Amino acid sequence: MSDWAKAYVTIDGHDVFPAEVATWTSWNGAACPRFTRQVAERVVEAVTKTKQRAPYEDAEELFWDGDVIICRVPGTEGQEGYEPERIEPDPDGMYAIGWKAWTWSEVWCQGDTHSGEPDDLATPVAILTWAEPDQSRPGAQPALTDAAFCAPCLERARVAHPKATVTALPPL
Repeated sequence: MSDWAKAYVTIDGHDVFPAEVATWTSWNGAACPRFTRQVAERVVEAVTKTKQRAPYEDAEELFWDGDVIICRVPGTEGQEGYEPERIEPDPDGMYAIGWKAWTWSEVWCQGDTHSGEPDDLATPVAILTWAEPDQSRPGAQPALTDAAFCAPCLERARVAHPKATVTALPPL
């Protein structure tokens, strides 16, 4: 059995990334993923964009220094003794961003045909995004909802949400 399993992961429920997830450990119930350089670049970009939106202004800052990702906690620059985390590629060239520190979740199909039991979890093929009106606040901007679906569930979801946007996930 491999120490790593291919999976999709998310940290905020919006951005979904292909990863390898440790099969031998987790952190407070959260997944411990690692990413290829190409995907790590997307994670750094997504974290930077997310950080610019409230309420994430206190989130860690990620940026590249050559082949190393620097993870700095806001307000610590110049503090005596503080060293930002350096995320270097492991021997396989993979980057463990937020390893045992961030609450990464594995992403499974959210269609209603799956029981949620471990042997009935389906790998998603796409994210469907649609506007959901807020019935409690007339005139309010509709909230965007997104969910991951396997191929059979995606077709049913597209019928239910014909104006939704479909974003295909890259193969694992």
